[in-house]
Amino acid sequence: MSIIHRAYTFDAKDFHRMLEQRTIRNENLDLKMFQCYAKEIFQNADEDTLNILDNFRFDEEWLIMEDDIWPGDNWYITCLANSLITAPSLSNRIRWSYRILEMTLPLIGWDSRKITRLIEGDDLHLLLLESGSKPLISAFGCCRSIPYGGWLSNRLVKLFYELLNETKSSLDIESETIIGAITPYCRSIGINPEKAIHAAYSDLDEMLTTTIMRNHDLIVLLYD
Repeated sequence: MSIIHRAYTFDAKDFHRMLEQRTIRNENLDLKMFQCYAKEIFQNADEDTLNILDNFRFDEEWLIMEDDIWPGDNWYITCLANSLITAPSLSNRIRWSYRILEMTLPLIGWDSRKITRLIEGDDLHLLLLESGSKPLISAFGCCRSIPYGGWLSNRLVKLFYELLNETKSSLDIESETIIGAITPYCRSIGINPEKAIHAAYSDLDEMLTTTIMRNHDLIVLLYD
């Protein structure tokens, strides 16, 4: 089975404000409070939140505090899931839209680093740092990775949207080259190349537009 892309929007400031209210005591992160909050979210989760947790590969063992194992990443993701709203992803019209974009965006002027950030997002630890919460940052540390999906700030989403609008006219100019580049792949998955391009760029436009209209940040996931 091929990898699927998922996207969710959320208000990062509201999420971290609530997280601080529920987990900070005497200006420090209280792990017991953090654990209780994560358990509460799971126990009261509606179907949408449970589906999101499943996409994060949630396991009830996440909620257990064990000696010598840092539980913060799992609890952070559990709490984050409760704030997420499903958005159109890069597997919306066709499941391979993200792959078509990987193959064609370089042909209309996007560099590889921007494409990777667009599809995979920045490390979620950068989201935590962006919160500016001293107790959370101090507890999690400044130089580690949270290995669940990725994050794009609202500012970066807007920059990607502007770049897309500046470059997508080249899809027509470079159409022959683009079609040639993806035809072998499209044959392997049984889809018309022109249809694949239309679907992929429609998915991208809709994902970015939805995030901007909601005035949210974006969480993205790739999983099989």
